[in-house]
Amino acid sequence: MKTLVSLLLCALISFGVSGQNAPTSRALSYQECIDEMSTCADSMYVLRNAVLRYDVNRDRRFAQRDSIFRKDLPTIVVSKPVLFENVRFEGSGIIGEDGTPSVLELYKLEFNKKVRITKTQAESELNFANCVFHDEVKIDAVEGSLSIRDSQIDHIFSIRDSEMEDVRIMNCTISGRITVSYLELETIIIANSLFNPDPSLDELSTRLIHYLSIQSNDARIQYNTFKKSTDNQTVWVSTLLNDRYSSFDVNTLDCPVMFHDCVFTGRFALATNRFDSLVGFHNLQFNMSNAYFSWPDLEGKIAGFVWYTYEDVVDGIFFQGFGDQQLVQRPLINRLMIMKQSLYNLYRQQGLISYANGIFIEIKDLETRIFEYDYRQEPRLKGYFDWKMNLFLKRFSAYGTDPVIAIIYAFKVILLFALIYFFFHNDWDIISKGRVQKRLKLFMDYFRRKEGMATLLLEREKEELSELEAFRRDYKNLEKPVPKFFLLAADLHYRFSKLNIDLQTAYYSKTDILKDEWGQISKGRRQWTSFVTGLWFVLYLMIGILVKALNAILLSINAFTTLGFGSIPTQGLPRYIVILQGLIGWVLMTLFSVTLITQLLR
Repeated sequence: MKTLVSLLLCALISFGVSGQNAPTSRALSYQECIDEMSTCADSMYVLRNAVLRYDVNRDRRFAQRDSIFRKDLPTIVVSKPVLFENVRFEGSGIIGEDGTPSVLELYKLEFNKKVRITKTQAESELNFANCVFHDEVKIDAVEGSLSIRDSQIDHIFSIRDSEMEDVRIMNCTISGRITVSYLELETIIIANSLFNPDPSLDELSTRLIHYLSIQSNDARIQYNTFKKSTDNQTVWVSTLLNDRYSSFDVNTLDCPVMFHDCVFTGRFALATNRFDSLVGFHNLQFNMSNAYFSWPDLEGKIAGFVWYTYEDVVDGIFFQGFGDQQLVQRPLINRLMIMKQSLYNLYRQQGLISYANGIFIEIKDLETRIFEYDYRQEPRLKGYFDWKMNLFLKRFSAYGTDPVIAIIYAFKVILLFALIYFFFHNDWDIISKGRVQKRLKLFMDYFRRKEGMATLLLEREKEELSELEAFRRDYKNLEKPVPKFFLLAADLHYRFSKLNIDLQTAYYSKTDILKDEWGQISKGRRQWTSFVTGLWFVLYLMIGILVKALNAILLSINAFTTLGFGSIPTQGLPRYIVILQGLIGWVLMTLFSVTLITQLLR
């Protein structure tokens, strides 16, 4: 009895195995297969347990090397659903002059109904070119390679549960969706394609590309354009495992993209993309020495993933930490912080300091929002200063990442206080109320007397001239001899001191245009004299104002830098303003120094 049962079990197992690997029953050329599909009278075209072989006489349409011949071929319409099961798609076996095999493609086919390809045999080469897929396409449990180029995909196109060599979707127009899941393969590339989604498919899938549980040595999504018709659409890359090379680059996206539970142990590049929406990261792992993230593409767009349990308090599936509803979710905040900190460490390790500074500012911005939220929930003095200190550091040094900002604000403070000091008197000014009065009196005396400006100048300098002449008599009429060196020095001092007065006297003598009393000159000379002397006076005022402005700036610089040189050269209110400016200067200069040292150490 036991022997009989054993024989029956062996028979059943043998039958099951033979059923799973059914032998090939038919052999067709590619043209024969296409003719059967296009003329099928059944409700569905089914091809099982077959092999498609290249016929050199009949399959010229499908040889890529005959591109000139097939350029004007008409499109073949397949109006029935199609099922390929356990079919081998053989290559041509022809090697071109460049040493590469000649590729066979299902060329210019228009599928109006569903297409399913399952359990292709090993080493199959399944290639589509210039085809149109109006309805759903399912490819599962296949082997070999798959290529789709220059085609139109209008519905869900899914590839799943397969071990393959490579998958390539190139130069396609896609109004449907691409779903790739549970694959082990060497290469997967989606490139140079336009995703222009049909909003009616959102009920089936909102993800324009959906990667799920893929193990690949070479995984690339590049040179694509992703448009959106609704706000729900995303590009979703989930649980992608890659140990050689992976890239998401040179894409243009109107919709968000999400990297979820991906592990990149080899090279990874996220660069040269144009993101008009957010870029989400959740549990992303990458090689710190062999990954590149282009910060200009990501600035202000990094987001975390929102678990479904938070959807009642957070809009959408992406999370950036804005608003009270998001700030209260600290687990989400922490995950977002961890991702940004990973990018910061990556940029630091790679020496990309400007990128590191950019992500560091975003980390501190998020921290500032947290401080503000915590203070509003539980007002405390320390919480208030934590919040305001972060705001201060951002405004005046970009959180210690840019010393130039502190310098710019330093110049603004210096100029602002200099403007205040300009309207107050200080001891350095050459122009004041008394000096202006003296200058006006000099001009009025000039108009009332005939002697001229040179004589008035000598009268004004009379006391100084008397002192100089007395000094000259002292060293000229010495009763006892002294060293000649001191006599020579005294004589040089006298000559140089008197030279200034002599030059001014000579200048005014040559340029004096009045040379008479104001009331005794003609009307024409009065106008000319008024113009020239008025110009002299305006020039004096302008020089005085310029010097006053320079003095105000010097006083402001002295107060700001807190260097000090003697007593404060001003009185009244400005003296207290100087002290206030000194305090501001001390804070800004300290902030500048610390920021500069921090950047140098980085």
